[in-house]
This record gives sequence, structure tokens and C-alpha cells, in this order.
Amino acid sequence: MQPLRPSRKLTGPGAPFEEAPVLRFSRIPRGTRLFYFWDYCRAFGSVGPAGFGAVLFLHRISLNIKQLRITRLQIHNLEISKTLFISLLWCRQKEGTDVWLSKKKVVILVCYIRLNGRLMRKRTFFPHVPTHTYQRARNGNVLFYSNMDRMIYFSIFCTEVRKKGIRVVSMALMFTHIHTICLAKTLEDLVYVLGESARKYAYAFNRAAGLNGDLFQHPAGWSCKNTPKKVRGCLAYVANNPVERKLYKRAEDSRWTFLAFVLSDHPFSEKMQMDKASGPMRRAVRRIKYMAKNNLPLDYDVLVNISSQLSKEEKNQLTDIIIIHYSVLDHQFAIQVFGGYNQMCHAYATTTGFDYEINEAFEPDDDIPYVKMSRLIRKKGYDLKEKTFLKAVGGEGKEILFDFINKCGASPYQIRHFLHYEKISFGSELLTQR
Repeated sequence: MQPLRPSRKLTGPGAPFEEAPVLRFSRIPRGTRLFYFWDYCRAFGSVGPAGFGAVLFLHRISLNIKQLRITRLQIHNLEISKTLFISLLWCRQKEGTDVWLSKKKVVILVCYIRLNGRLMRKRTFFPHVPTHTYQRARNGNVLFYSNMDRMIYFSIFCTEVRKKGIRVVSMALMFTHIHTICLAKTLEDLVYVLGESARKYAYAFNRAAGLNGDLFQHPAGWSCKNTPKKVRGCLAYVANNPVERKLYKRAEDSRWTFLAFVLSDHPFSEKMQMDKASGPMRRAVRRIKYMAKNNLPLDYDVLVNISSQLSKEEKNQLTDIIIIHYSVLDHQFAIQVFGGYNQMCHAYATTTGFDYEINEAFEPDDDIPYVKMSRLIRKKGYDLKEKTFLKAVGGEGKEILFDFINKCGASPYQIRHFLHYEKISFGSELLTQR
């Protein structure tokens, strides 16, 4: 069947256009070749001089229309009214084939794209199969500056997981991104949990810091692991994130991979005895137990209120208590996969794991400068709850930037991510734009 033709043509072959034409159809026959990007794809209408203007984003992989070779497009399960308005972008490939990019959610894409000799297919979700998810901050910015930030996100995520009954078998909270491995009944449940967790944490973060706008990059990446080899590789890959970023020598040494909590309920602090604890500590523990029991997430006001009178060691104990009472992680899944806890740790130590199906952003440097910058900010007396250092301007802002370079060894792009800046340039005059 011939592709559906627009009511007006371009002037000349391959001529660029200024705006996308709006087309009216009285009917759309089955088999009409429309290129539609559903949920994970977006089309942009800027056109280059050769007419190859549309830039596509498929599963967070940036593609140019000149690199695409479409082998099959199909429409199915299409329900439309008598008249349908569709905004289309007209593009031409090298072979001269007409390609249409629909912006309206009316069709389901079933397409096979050959990119660099590799056949890319639309991913399939399998119920109750380990699914690796990847959430990254917008522009690669830092998400977590302190344990307080991580505790708040962790409590929000665990409360949302309990609502949908999802099984979480692995998790890693990094400075700029989050990895999880979950077993969900439907993709909708998994997307809901990730979306709500990101939304609620962004609201709490922005409210405390006096900021606005998106904190996370959308959409989140995911990939099902339906073979034992992929499952083992993905488990090792997620657990070894802190090791790969040079933060720890072993995966179980990190508090925020949660592996150490398999053997102890206080792996990073001394065991607390309620009868010998101070009054503020006992009140804080009772508050945490009550909120966890009623599936209520933490926020900055609650944590500041219950920890303001605690010592450094008591705050460390409280962090372990929060993780124990909120945690929904089922480590027995990974232990059974590797045949035991010691075998699992040995496998993590001898292999870094792999996941080639998620397009994770490449960062050439390790995360040690983020640790040094966080300590320096705390040493300078900035409030880590209100993130006052994000709003430092003038001479104060210049002092922070040069301290990050000279004392922390941070690269310009790491400083930009840490301070949530759009651009940083170093010349005769220091310019920063948020």
C-alpha cells in the first residue's frame, strides 16, 4: 500500500519547510505508513539545509533521520473518529522515501530500525522478571548531597513500592543517578512507582531549597533480564556502581547498596540500646517506627526536627534504623541466584557486571570530587537542607567555585552538575548561568 500523501506538497524535492503541516483525513486505511513515537520518543521540528531536520530520541538514544533505515511500519488497534487531525513532519531519506513523524498519541508503533548494522526492536516487558531501571538527574546534576537526601528518597521509594506490591531485589543510590532491579506484575506499576518517587522527591528537594523545575530526566530507562546470565550480570553491575566510581573497594562497603544489611541491622554504627539511649534518640526512633509502620515517607522537616539534638554517633545509628524499618529490598533473590551470600560477594568482587541494553550516560571521571565538595560545603557552614550554596552569587559564588577546583580537584562539568548550573566558563571573568 502506498504511503498516505499530504494535501499539499513541498516546493521542490528535499526543500526545507518552516513549520509542520497540519493535515486533515476523513479516514485512515489499515496499513497506513505513519511513523509514530510512543512514550519513549519525541520529534523536534527544526530542519537543516538538506531537509533532514527531525532529530529523534528513542529510548534515550539520540538518532538523526539520516541514520535511520525503516524496514517495517505498521498500525494496529486503531480507533478513530470520522475526522482526525494529525500534525506531521515531512522528511526525506537518502533513498527519497517519504517518512512521516506523528506527534499525536493515536497509534502504537511496531517498527524495526536498523542502526549501524544492529537491529533495534521495541523492548518487551515480562511480568515478574527482573527489570533494571535507571533514573538520572536532569542535565546530569547531583541528586543527593547528604545522607538526609538519600534517606528521604529511600523512604519515598519504599512507601510507593509497598502500594504496588513490587519486589525490589537490588538498589544503588549514586550522586547523579539511581539504579534498581525490580520484579513487577505490570509495566504500568513500575512506571508509576518510579514516577511518583521522582515527583515527590523533587517536590521535597525544591521546596527545601527554594527552587523549581524538573529534577529528574524523563523518561527513566528500563530493561528486562529474561536469562540467568543477564540477571547475574545486571545484579553485579548495579552493586558495583560505587566501586566503579572509586568510592569503595567492595560493593558491600557502601551503605547505599544495602548489601551489608543482610548480615546486620547496624553495619555502619554501634548497636543502640533503648534503655541506655538519650531522650531525643528514643523519641526519634519511636517517630521513625510509627511513620514506617503507617507507610508514611520522611521529609526534611521531620528529619531536621528529630535529629537536631542528636550527636554524630546517634545520627549514624538513626540512619541505619531508618534503612532497616523502611527497606523493602529482598536480598534473598540475589543470594539464591549466586548460591549464597559469600558467593554473591565474591562474584561482585571478581566481575563488574554488564548491561548493554540501557543507554547510561558516560562520565569520564570518578565521584570522589563529589564527596570532597560535599564535605567542603558542610565545613563552610552551608545548610545542606536548604541547599543555600546553590544560590550563592558574586564573590561568594566565585570563592566556592575556585575552592572546588583547587581543594577538591573537580572538573568544570562536575562543578556544573554539583551546583545545578547550565553553563560555567573560566576566563578573564567568571560567568555562571543557572
